[in-house]
Amino acid sequence: MHRELVIGYLDALAPELEVYGWRCVPTYRPEVILVRQPLLRVYGEHGAVTMVNVMAVPGGRWGFHEAAYGWSGFLFPCEGDIKDAAKGIDRFLRGRCAEQRA
Repeated sequence: MHRELVIGYLDALAPELEVYGWRCVPTYRPEVILVRQPLLRVYGEHGAVTMVNVMAVPGGRWGFHEAAYGWSGFLFPCEGDIKDAAKGIDRFLRGRCAEQRA
């Protein structure tokens, strides 16, 4: 049950991030690659930027996280407007890319 919920959140996030120019590749589809934890790979102009997953957060809610950092990689809550989540994640990723180029 949780896997389907997580995949639903990632499926909703991907097209919204693509509006901002990111390329998203789901790695939770068996025809792509079989992984235990559903991950969404996010690519920018110069290659992979991060992998996003969905994890439980306090209060029985769910949040988008950077997979490499676990709970400390919290990016944005899943609940609410997915466009707001994509906008917040886009700002974060653009900031990271700018830092890496500097």
